[in-house]
Amino acid sequence: MALFMPCCRGIKAARQLEREHTPKELASDKNIVKAIAAIDSTFNEEERQVYEVRLKGFTVVAIIIASGAKKNIAKGVETGVEKGVV
Repeated sequence: MALFMPCCRGIKAARQLEREHTPKELASDKNIVKAIAAIDSTFNEEERQVYEVRLKGFTVVAIIIASGAKKNIAKGVETGVEKGVV
């Protein structure tokens, strides 16, 4: 999950920014300007929509996996405590 979430936030944030409306703090960072330009030139509107839907799907799967892992770890610790292992 940790791998997907920063990516989602970064892409969405970059997509929301337009070159003309980029805050001064970000416009001075060459990497941010380069990322905005890359996203603008890489995807047309239809491709962006497809990408975002797929990205949301991957994010949901990552959240489900992370949630299941937490539950299983908690259950394993509980079982270990009951058996006196932990």
